Amino acid sequence: MELEFVTKSDLKAFAAKLDRILTDLELIKTKAGLSQHSTWLDNEDVMKLLHISPRTLQTWRDNGLIPFSKIGAKLYYREEDLQKLLKENLSGGWQAELKR
Repeated sequence: MELEFVTKSDLKAFAAKLDRILTDLELIKTKAGLSQHSTWLDNEDVMKLLHISPRTLQTWRDNGLIPFSKIGAKLYYREEDLQKLLKENLSGGWQAELKR
């Protein structure tokens, strides 16, 4: 068996490459709109949160009002997308001021 040694300069080079990779991954996540702080909700969570029926949620998906991710038969929604939908649909009175 042959022994190989790792020097400090090898470790520094590896650490620099790893930092570049992590930076690139963060940039990709940002461009894709994925935040590491995203909260994902399933159908039940969304229906309870917004007090809507399964059919209403399906209609919103079908009409493209709310983006979703599907893994197998399970659907997921980002909390920030729900907040955006609600904010975009504020109407009248003081609510219109919040849109600005």
